[in-house]
Amino acid sequence: MLTRLEGQPEELIRLRASGTVLATDVSLAMRDLPARAHLIVVLDPDFDGYLAEISRGLAAADCARCALIVPDDMLVEARIHADTETFRTFPASERGKATMWAAA
Repeated sequence: MLTRLEGQPEELIRLRASGTVLATDVSLAMRDLPARAHLIVVLDPDFDGYLAEISRGLAAADCARCALIVPDDMLVEARIHADTETFRTFPASERGKATMWAAA
């Protein structure tokens, strides 16, 4: 499930990924967001590990920039799915760097 975090600046949209998230869930969530949004997606501790699905969905999304923040110990697995010009994966320890990149 992808849940929008409220209280964030409108130009930088933050989503929390929890439970099972498939590429189709990403597509559905993107329909409710402005086109070419600057997006940060943070994996919740109860995210069940379908990194391939969420990475594929986010990489294909119509975002100006999308940062996926994963626990540090999941970074190698998450980066199997290559970063693109508009999609990058960051470890949780670099949350500030992810935010700056996504907001640019």
